[in-house]
Amino acid sequence: MDSRLFLRRALVVTLTMSVVGATACVKERTGDDKVPLRGDSPVPGAAGGAMSGTAAGPEPVLSVESQQALEAGNAAFRRKDYAGALAGYEKAAKLSPEHAAPWMGVYMVARARNDSKAMDAAQAELIKRDPGPPLAPAPATGPSKP
Repeated sequence: MDSRLFLRRALVVTLTMSVVGATACVKERTGDDKVPLRGDSPVPGAAGGAMSGTAAGPEPVLSVESQQALEAGNAAFRRKDYAGALAGYEKAAKLSPEHAAPWMGVYMVARARNDSKAMDAAQAELIKRDPGPPLAPAPATGPSKP
């Protein structure tokens, strides 16, 4: 696998999992039925970072039903019930089609199944919904010339 592709995938996985974890924290603190994930978070210090608001506007929010489907997918994934996890993530994606988090779950299931074609498709869906910051060029390998 090309090192740039690996780094890009690793970055997408890391950032999305951070967002999913932050979602639960923000929901717990705000008690709101919709979970803000970008820019105008009501929790002090929660805004900003690589996943904060964009010029196009704030991140879409997950409805309670979508969040529950996502959590069901996460629970199934932890049990290694990949069919159940995929069902939960797909339901969340249908309920919140503009959101990237369900597609991260689909990506993780594909990765666990070692299905590179499904991983690439899920990654493309993730990038459509949240392109993220541009990647820095990979460092040159090999001996340097004086």
